[in-house]
Amino acid sequence: MQRKAVSDVADRQARKASWHGKAFLVEALVLLVFLVASLSILVALFVQARTEADEGERLSQAVQLAQNAAEEFAAPAGSQGLAIEDGGLVATVQVGEEAHESGSLLNATVTVVDEEGGGSIEAGEEIYRLDTARYVPGFEGGLPDAGASAGASAGDPAA
Repeated sequence: MQRKAVSDVADRQARKASWHGKAFLVEALVLLVFLVASLSILVALFVQARTEADEGERLSQAVQLAQNAAEEFAAPAGSQGLAIEDGGLVATVQVGEEAHESGSLLNATVTVVDEEGGGSIEAGEEIYRLDTARYVPGFEGGLPDAGASAGASAGDPAA
């Protein structure tokens, strides 16, 4: 009888050791799944942050390009129908005119388009717009053709 008791104790210890090994493997597997899920969330956050940073940098470039085009337009011999390109961004200036008795108010809309796209910005999408104007005293109208300068116009006394 004592042999049977020793044998039962040995069986119980073997089953108990086997159960502990299985529990350890289950816990390790749960921990591994948790770590992989956490890592995938962190990677997704870093990718999102990088995309946002790239789009912010692209917007900053577009604002700078629009400001440069607006300053070119505002110069006394500023261009009409100007187009500036820089790193896949294209700024175009569309000019309108309001005639007054003593001159004309030239209104310009600077539009910046991203020709390349990237991230959530599609190719050809407008990403920035800037409205500006300049007054030309004594200017009697007749906007010059695109690419010509207002200072070269015969009716522009600022020339």
